[in-house]
Amino acid sequence: NYITGSEFIFPAGSSAETSLGKFIAGPYAGIIDYFSSGHYGLILTDYFSYAGQSNRNNIHELSINPLLKVNLGKNWYTLITPDIIYTFKTEKFFIPYTQEFGKILSGNYTLSLKAGIHFKNDNKYDVLTEMKFSILM
Repeated sequence: NYITGSEFIFPAGSSAETSLGKFIAGPYAGIIDYFSSGHYGLILTDYFSYAGQSNRNNIHELSINPLLKVNLGKNWYTLITPDIIYTFKTEKFFIPYTQEFGKILSGNYTLSLKAGIHFKNDNKYDVLTEMKFSILM
């Protein structure tokens, strides 16, 4: 199966320590294959900033994201995503590892908690946590 779409990231914090200060778009395309208890695949995303605070650095990164989703039963799942990211500004790769646990709610909605650590050249964060609400279309 082929997938395509776009992510939009909006700055939520006001200081340099709590926010990138930029509005970011991330068009993506990928391939996913399903098995009896989940799916695996590869998604490529091009993140770039298109607006935001002028005193913050512009962003342009390529994400190469292998993924493995395993259904845990009763609409619970875990998603393993070692995201390999190339930053065009620094011309370096960095590899944060993230693990997501979530629940598919009624209809096409999901609620999840995502946490990550970095493996290589990642100065963006030591530990990342996100609470996500998604609409599946």
